Amino acid sequence: MKANTVLIKTRHYLRDLQNVKFSDWEIYQGINDALRIFAEEAARMYDGSGAFSAVAALTMGSGDNALLPENYIRIKRAYGSTGKELLRVITDTPGEGEFAIRGGSIMSGEPTITLHYFSFPGKVDQPEDIIDLPDSMLIALAKISASCVVGSDTATIQVAQYFSGQPMADVAPQGSD
Repeated sequence: MKANTVLIKTRHYLRDLQNVKFSDWEIYQGINDALRIFAEEAARMYDGSGAFSAVAALTMGSGDNALLPENYIRIKRAYGSTGKELLRVITDTPGEGEFAIRGGSIMSGEPTITLHYFSFPGKVDQPEDIIDLPDSMLIALAKISASCVVGSDTATIQVAQYFSGQPMADVAPQGSD
């Protein structure tokens, strides 16, 4: 979907179709924040869906480790060079068929890893920028974006959880956060 489509729908929820209350820059910042929050909530749900998913081929360097991709949120699965799924372990020296994540690095006894993971989407700041989400997520993204723009942290998380299919946290209703 185009960023401009989300911008217009977000303005609709903000009741600012005449561009009086919020600048485009503020709306784009809200969209970017919403994308990040939506991605994090989807990763917490760990449903394995295609939204906010990425694949990276990593080659282990010296010390049998590689840097995780910059847009990495959470791992789904990791596969070795033979295509066999790797076992996640808690050790500083994983062996063949294993991997471990420490900080911003992944370690393995395998020479290469195909990493399937939840990722942060790219930043948008122009009307023609493309957001890699299906059109069916427009309302969810616009509602979360609108909540980000007005700075309501509690409402933002609740809306993201609602649209990602998670049970919402028990949070007492409040005014502005």
